[in-house]
Amino acid sequence: MLVRLGPASQRMDNHHHGATRRFWLLLGLCIAVAALACRDTAIGVPPSPTRLTPVALAGTYSVRICRGSCSSDDTTADLRRGVLVLTAQPIDLTGQPDSVQWLMEDFRPDPINGCYVLRYVRDDPPTYAGGSVGGTQWELDSSGTSVFFSLYRSPDAGYLVEAIGTRSGLRGRGTSWGVGIAEVHFPDDSVVATRIGPPDVSTCLAAVGPAWVEIMNPTRHGSADNPEHGSR
Repeated sequence: MLVRLGPASQRMDNHHHGATRRFWLLLGLCIAVAALACRDTAIGVPPSPTRLTPVALAGTYSVRICRGSCSSDDTTADLRRGVLVLTAQPIDLTGQPDSVQWLMEDFRPDPINGCYVLRYVRDDPPTYAGGSVGGTQWELDSSGTSVFFSLYRSPDAGYLVEAIGTRSGLRGRGTSWGVGIAEVHFPDDSVVATRIGPPDVSTCLAAVGPAWVEIMNPTRHGSADNPEHGSR
């Protein structure tokens, strides 16, 4: 026996088909978004930068400086490794020994609010990234998404890092610069800083003594096995 659907039944049937169609459209959209996210991860597209604040930025970081990318599976590109300390407030060096005052000098008028201890992994290819102890002054850009700091500074040369925040710390690039006889045209390096704890300036202060001895007695200067390498 043939049963004809009345107007009410037809409306319910149409509503059911409409809801089903919307479900499949939404499902397809979700799959497409997920596929794009996986594609970006696979090809190394960096995530959108997060907004940085002085309090969130303050900490102690394990640092790698690489020519090319800093891969977690391959460290052959590493040029320098060490520790970076960023503080939310200026670092007061009043009363510290001359060795600390000299090595932590950033050659800028404002007080330092960070320091670093870097060691040479290899000398070639060259970079101005420091191979000893130093002070730095970090600052945020106007958008609050990028931070700038030096990992070497002298009156006529330096090594400037521009980085963005990541889930584990900071990631960016380092540029060697100089003027006059110190002018260079080295390629930019990759810089990765992984947060390992709260800011601990004593890490830098403890490294000043060995670095100062190396500078005063540069008999081993030039050896890539020397962690301080006798230069700022």
